Amino acid sequence: MHRDTPLAPFSDLAHPGRLALTGAVLVLLLAGFVPLARAQAYLRWDQAARPAALGGAAAGLAEDPSAVFYNPAGIVHLFGTYFQAGGNLAVDEARFRAFGGDGAFGGDGASERDESPILAGSLYATHTVAQQLTAGLGVNAPWGLSVDWGNPTAFAGRFRSIESRLSAIQFNPVLAYGPVGPWSGAIGVDVLYATLGLERFEQDPAVSALGGRSPIALARTHLEADGTGVGWNAALMYRPSARIAAGAQYRSEIDIELSGVADFEIVAPADLRQIVVPGREITVGELIADRFVDQSVLSTVTFPHLAVVGVAVRPLEQLRLALDVQWVGWGAVDSLALAFTDSALDEAGPLLYEDAWAIRGGVEFEVRPGLPLRLGYAWLETPTPALAVTPLLPDAGRDVYSVGAGLGWFGNRVDLGYRVTILDDREGVAFPGDPGALDGIYEAVLHEIGISVSRRL
Repeated sequence: MHRDTPLAPFSDLAHPGRLALTGAVLVLLLAGFVPLARAQAYLRWDQAARPAALGGAAAGLAEDPSAVFYNPAGIVHLFGTYFQAGGNLAVDEARFRAFGGDGAFGGDGASERDESPILAGSLYATHTVAQQLTAGLGVNAPWGLSVDWGNPTAFAGRFRSIESRLSAIQFNPVLAYGPVGPWSGAIGVDVLYATLGLERFEQDPAVSALGGRSPIALARTHLEADGTGVGWNAALMYRPSARIAAGAQYRSEIDIELSGVADFEIVAPADLRQIVVPGREITVGELIADRFVDQSVLSTVTFPHLAVVGVAVRPLEQLRLALDVQWVGWGAVDSLALAFTDSALDEAGPLLYEDAWAIRGGVEFEVRPGLPLRLGYAWLETPTPALAVTPLLPDAGRDVYSVGAGLGWFGNRVDLGYRVTILDDREGVAFPGDPGALDGIYEAVLHEIGISVSRRL
């Protein structure tokens, strides 16, 4: 049996003042598990600063507790008890440009996304239970999105979504066995607690026609639903020496049934509400009030299965290269259905996702012992067909460029990283009109900075 020393060794010192300072930093890093729209559809693979700086290529790495997520079979190489907490701060530069840019659909032709920074956190721990048996726990948010459109009353896509939020906090206990020769394996449980939030405006062409113009916002929907699901994951690692390792991981599909409440705020203009509906003895205001009543709502969200294989090699003592290939079974995601107490409001928005691939690579070079510098790149294929590119989730293929570094700090290892994600300009849908029509172009550049603090206890 062999257990290799991590790249940047952890200190065993436990000075009380240093522990207090470390604890304060970790609390700040874990300030929230907030969803972000930063990766392929609503998969967020960057869940620790070091792997993220390497383009997300970490299936062959086993030097810190984030291996619980990237390849839990690797935690057998961490002897003792380790702890890691991390955080991301992210900002979008994203917009929608309507074809023509002349105020079509009641908008101004161009709409910006909210650029308010969003914070997310992660937590990992590993402990050697017995010879060749290591336990680990990860708490993170690898699935999620947050798309918030500015100036919602003029946004062309306001009748599809003005704000969408999907968060899935994952609790992932794992057990790893090995090494047996160069091999180790792991199996774990994924418990996901998911929440879905949606805000949008409601419209009806027939009602708008009574007011002499179209479209007219009749009500503003505020929808919140949540639920819990369980899946599993398994991993293998082949590590014949400290210079080379290969790994593979599989995470199962999880379907979560969500339940919650939809609240409706009537926003129709007063003059429209006073109009009497032809052939009926009620006003438009009464018709709207009867239709948009606060009620329960049900939905199901699919978190698809995925597989990743990768290798990490060290051709020189100071140099490490990592490469991962990832497949995600997005084909299991075909729609986002909403079922209301009043079935007349039910809908099933088509998504029709397709399976997608990602390739991730990174280079790590130690300029001196304990001070590695990192570069990374990732190419991500989008699973989203053009007619499913909407304000709810305007996904596109993307290129991710990353840099980072590691250093020692008060007996801890601190990893820092910065990533810029450039999405392909993507034609898509905004207004719920002609089901075959594309209404404009979605553009986005995403910026993230991340930090992880690790300690051997």
